[in-house]
Amino acid sequence: MAVFEHILAKCNELGGRVMSVHSRYAAGEVLDCLERYPDAGTAVLHWFSGSTRNLGRANELGCWFSVGPAMLRSRKGRDLAVQMPRERILTESDGPFANVEGRITDRRVIPLERPPKIVRPADHRGFTRKYKARD
Repeated sequence: MAVFEHILAKCNELGGRVMSVHSRYAAGEVLDCLERYPDAGTAVLHWFSGSTRNLGRANELGCWFSVGPAMLRSRKGRDLAVQMPRERILTESDGPFANVEGRITDRRVIPLERPPKIVRPADHRGFTRKYKARD
């Protein structure tokens, strides 16, 4: 966590930054650090997989959440996604390193190759296609 805290301190010094943060198996510790550096900027938690309690903490801290197809394959991922504030969800493909239809490929994947999967977070939240297109 020392490196992460160093980065947060530097972001704080620079007036805040948008940060993509991976918190797998360390959600509580990551959130503790973000609490200690409230002016470091806006954290985007990449495919958040922490507890519901820590999701609540992340919401209170104003974190954003990136959600992709792999996250929505598990029940836990889907359950977390529906609890995230919709105005702070960013959909993503994890390209160019994503798999295509579950297969690893030598070529880079571009987001246009994944449109049916990208709308899944909205589908799980019960949004209509009309609503998704508008927002």
